[in-house]
Amino acid sequence: MLPIIGLIGAAISGITEIGKSYFERKKVEAQGKVDIAQARVAGEIKRALTVTEGDAAYDLAAAEQMESSWKDEWLTIMLSIPAILCFVPGGAKYVAAGFAALKDTPEWYQWAFLGMIIASFGLKSIVRPLLAKWFGTKDTSLIQPQPQSDEEKK
Repeated sequence: MLPIIGLIGAAISGITEIGKSYFERKKVEAQGKVDIAQARVAGEIKRALTVTEGDAAYDLAAAEQMESSWKDEWLTIMLSIPAILCFVPGGAKYVAAGFAALKDTPEWYQWAFLGMIIASFGLKSIVRPLLAKWFGTKDTSLIQPQPQSDEEKK
């Protein structure tokens, strides 16, 4: 009868070791998932800071270039004319007709004109979050090219 008790004890010990190793493996897997999530968040924070710093540098460079350029003054005058004409008797109809004509221009022209204004006045850091909101995401990756992971490169 004693050898049977020894066998039962050995079986229980073996089962216990299997259970311990199973739970240890699950613990390591869970920790790995946590580490991956933390690394992902750290990467997103780093990318957001890099994008913000890049936007600020671009806006600063654009502002410095405006010091010796008439382009920003010309754009300011051109963008002010419709507002001024709205207060001139009979001018509002010309403004309305002008904007109606702009609606008929090709979409690429409208985007190019908008891009010219954004670049000239250094508004990139303001426009990027607006575009991200328009695309329905907090992430600006729709606007900023993202590096590919090793899995995506394959």
